Amino acid sequence: MSAGRAHSAGGRAGHGVEAGILAGRLLNRRQLALVAVSGGADSTCLLHALRGLGFRLAVAHLNHGLRGDAADADAAFVQSTCDSLAVPCFIEVVDVAAYQRREHLSLEDAARRLRYDFLRRKAAQVGATSIALAHTADDQVETLLLHLIRGAGPAGLGAMKARLGDLRRPLLRVWRTDVEAWLRERSLPWREDATNADARFLRNRVRHELLPLLATFNPAIKTVLLREARLFAARQGRVEAEVLRRLGLQATQIEQALAGKTVIASGDRRICITTTKPASPAAFDVPLPVPGSIQIAGVGTVSAELLALGTPATAAPGHDAMPYPGPGRPHHQVLVAQPPAGAGFPATQLEPRLEAACDLHVRSWRPGDRFAPAGMTGTKKLQDFFVDAKVPRARRATVPLVMCGDAIVWVAGWRRDRRWAPLPRQACLRLTFEEERSAQGARGPEVRPDHHGEGEA
Repeated sequence: MSAGRAHSAGGRAGHGVEAGILAGRLLNRRQLALVAVSGGADSTCLLHALRGLGFRLAVAHLNHGLRGDAADADAAFVQSTCDSLAVPCFIEVVDVAAYQRREHLSLEDAARRLRYDFLRRKAAQVGATSIALAHTADDQVETLLLHLIRGAGPAGLGAMKARLGDLRRPLLRVWRTDVEAWLRERSLPWREDATNADARFLRNRVRHELLPLLATFNPAIKTVLLREARLFAARQGRVEAEVLRRLGLQATQIEQALAGKTVIASGDRRICITTTKPASPAAFDVPLPVPGSIQIAGVGTVSAELLALGTPATAAPGHDAMPYPGPGRPHHQVLVAQPPAGAGFPATQLEPRLEAACDLHVRSWRPGDRFAPAGMTGTKKLQDFFVDAKVPRARRATVPLVMCGDAIVWVAGWRRDRRWAPLPRQACLRLTFEEERSAQGARGPEVRPDHHGEGEA
């Protein structure tokens, strides 16, 4: 990205930004919102506008590792902007290209998956109740055309939702020209991403080639397409509401389901409206006290207990890493070596102590995670372990990992890292994972009305 020029624009252009944000009533000033900021005009405008309107904010910026020095300059710009606004900023670097090759995805899809994983993980860490994205009315029009090109049903032609689960799109009523005019009027700089002109990406071709062509047939084509997207979304919402009503849901439950939340219907059925390519479950990363326990919504309860010397010899059969518990068992236990202070792996020569010496935490899996499965030699990618163990793809994001620093201690319910095996006559930890019933599917089937293509951007 290069710096966008900040200069004054005449007139009152751009004043629709605050009105557009407030009209949607998507955010609560009393609750923390995590704002995804790339440094471009849209996200820079969203950050400044929300701050000016008095919302509680934190910022997340992901460096995709694709543009070298330009990406580093973007991150520095975002950090500097946040410092000037006194807003906490969280920056992370990922290797999108490596993830793309490993998962056999398009570059756009790989970047999108890693971006949403990062945003949900950071939202969980900072306690944000929502994630604010800077998609504009232009993005909405482009998404509608992308869905039409790729093929989509009525739901896909509704394009992006302003509110979907934890995602919020406050600028979805605002055009990009208004965003840039708003920034210029206030002499606020932003960054320009050179890849936005790269014709290898279909969205860029829609933006720079298809839309200008359509405008030769109708100069107001973007306004027309935006109106059509809203009509399709409204129609789909009425259809879904009627389906939910016939399933026995009350008005409040219908409203929650249409907002992307899971609700419980009669007969203990879990109902969730989602997409054919559902968003990943919210990532999590929370401290695990020793002794103590934590409860993770949609996952279950993980607890740690410090055992006295010699306990491993009297451990109950089947509660250690051999045999390995798998699906169908709601309660899992394993014994592990007591983690020493400041170590990524257990230092077996250290004298064991009867107090917690390493800060444990529990998080969801991330691309690139590796561990040394007990009963095997060498290390293995967690992704490959899940495939070999036939862990359903939909469940992998809800498998908790007990961590010591960056080291995996236990893939809860599946396998301990062999380097954390307890030694005879040494103190150890007993880790327990009790799955939430909904994570096992015990609450009955989920009813998922079919959507197509939500969440492209």
